[in-house]
Amino acid sequence: MLPRDVENFLSNKPPVAVELFRLFTKEMQALGPVHLRPTKTTVAFEATRHMAYLYAFGKTFVSGVFRFPQSYEGHLCFFKVGKVAPQSRVYAHHFRLYEPSDLDEELQVFMKMAYANATSPDA
Repeated sequence: MLPRDVENFLSNKPPVAVELFRLFTKEMQALGPVHLRPTKTTVAFEATRHMAYLYAFGKTFVSGVFRFPQSYEGHLCFFKVGKVAPQSRVYAHHFRLYEPSDLDEELQVFMKMAYANATSPDA
């Protein structure tokens, strides 16, 4: 069950994107306590700090981003990796889910890393 504000956010989104969102949410929540915070155009996934955002809800996909302190280029699960800003030490790692199988072992490794970073007192 999703919070009412998240259900309201999803109310006008394409059915495929909503199902992919629910799957991603379920996998993130399996890692530990996760708070969902909808904004005007995104849903933020938070533990102690932000760990992921889902920002595009297309007819056949959902897109999201993880932010890490280093670049993990060369992984098939990311279609774009780059610094958040030119002087930043944070790298945005963009992913897209078209079907449940896109939430594969490789992406789950990064989900766990994002969760660990969001709950680490040292980060």
